[in-house]
Amino acid sequence: LTPEAEAAPDPASAEEGLRIARLVAERPEGVTVSRTIEMVLTNQRGTVKTREAWVLKTSDEKLRKTRIIYTAPKAVRDTSFLSHDHLNPNATDNRWLFIPAVRKVRRIPASNRGDYFLGTDFTYEDIQSELKFELSDYDFEHAGSESHDETLLHHIKGQPKSEQLVHQLGYGRFEAWVDASNWMPRRIEFSDPKLEPLKIVEVETVEEIDGIWTATDIVATHQQTGHSTRFTYRDIDYTVDFSAGVFEPSKIDRRPKMNT
Repeated sequence: LTPEAEAAPDPASAEEGLRIARLVAERPEGVTVSRTIEMVLTNQRGTVKTREAWVLKTSDEKLRKTRIIYTAPKAVRDTSFLSHDHLNPNATDNRWLFIPAVRKVRRIPASNRGDYFLGTDFTYEDIQSELKFELSDYDFEHAGSESHDETLLHHIKGQPKSEQLVHQLGYGRFEAWVDASNWMPRRIEFSDPKLEPLKIVEVETVEEIDGIWTATDIVATHQQTGHSTRFTYRDIDYTVDFSAGVFEPSKIDRRPKMNT
C-alpha cells in the first residue's frame, strides 16, 4: 500500500472491529431465496439504462451458490452468472458467465473477483457477498459508534491483509457504518488501491421478510466516473424449492424451473 495507509489499529480496536465484522458475516440470509432485481444504471451525463434479472441463491455450512439470469432487455436476456463461494477461506471459489449471443460459457478466475459485473458499479465479489465482509480478506478496526435517526451505527474500517488481496478485490480500504439492530451495513465507502475515494454503497431500504433482514434498495455511486447503479429487489421468496441442476455449471445455459 501507499505511504498514506493508516497505521495498524490498537489491539482493542482491532478486536472490536473483527467482532462487528463477524456479526455482519453471521447475519442470517436464508437457506434459499428467489428474487427479482431491477437495475437502473445512470452515467455522468444522466443517461439511464434499465435491466431486470432473476436472482437465485442457496447456501449451507460449506458453500453459497448464486445464480443471476437476465430477463430484460432483449439484448441481454438469458445472460447468466453463476458463483460457487466456499465458506472455507482456503478453498477456491468458482464463477461462470454464460453469454447467449455467442453461446459461450466463460469461467471467471478467482483473482478477477474485483472486476465489475456487467456494466454495473458492483464487482463480482460485491454481487455474491450479500453485503458482508470476508473475514479472511481484511484486517478490521472499530472507529467508534454514533446515533443516526435513533439508530446505533458502528463505524468499522477494513484493510486488505496483503497486496495480492488489494489487487484481487480492487479495494485498498473500506469504511462501513453498520446498523447494530440487524448487522446490516447502511453505508460503505471504498477506496481504490492508491487509497483515493472510489465508490460509495448506500443501503437505502431494509425490510424484515420471513424473519430475515433484507436489503431491498441499494445504490452504488462511483466517485471517479460519476456512474451509479441502483438495485431494487422485489418478489422475494425465502421458501422457494429449486429443481435439480439450477446451480450446476453444465446447465448455466438453461433457464431454471422451480419445484411446485
